[in-house]
Amino acid sequence: MMILMIIEDMLADLGCESVTAAATVDQALALIDTQVFDAAMLDMNLNGNKSHDVADALAARGVPFVFHRLYSSSGARRLHRDP
Repeated sequence: MMILMIIEDMLADLGCESVTAAATVDQALALIDTQVFDAAMLDMNLNGNKSHDVADALAARGVPFVFHRLYSSSGARRLHRDP
């Protein structure tokens, strides 16, 4: 939670007008369905679940994203690697 608060502060300092956070995959998917995002930062583990479904939903909408905490090189599927 502390890291999230630091990231939110850094983004505000950089001029971001809105930052939205989700603690679970279901929360993230619901937000993607109801909001428009310019970009996203994903943790590989959202409350014990992998965030691949969130990455899929963002990619389907053309929203650029980055995984910010990989536990191993196999954590991010090749599907989401930048060509």
